[in-house]
Amino acid sequence: MKRYLVNVWTRRSYSKWITAESEEQARKIATEAYDSEELVPDGNEEIDAIYVVDDEEVEDE
Repeated sequence: MKRYLVNVWTRRSYSKWITAESEEQARKIATEAYDSEELVPDGNEEIDAIYVVDDEEVEDE
């Protein structure tokens, strides 16, 4: 499992570390977080792009 630093681009940029099994899953989780306002969107912003900009291994507990 990895942690991915995901940027969600609207009129502004939001970044969040997300633990996921793949980049695709991290993007999906970021979209869901944005839609649930966990990333605190400003008004009626729509997602223009989602980028994974970094990743790191997560040690199993």
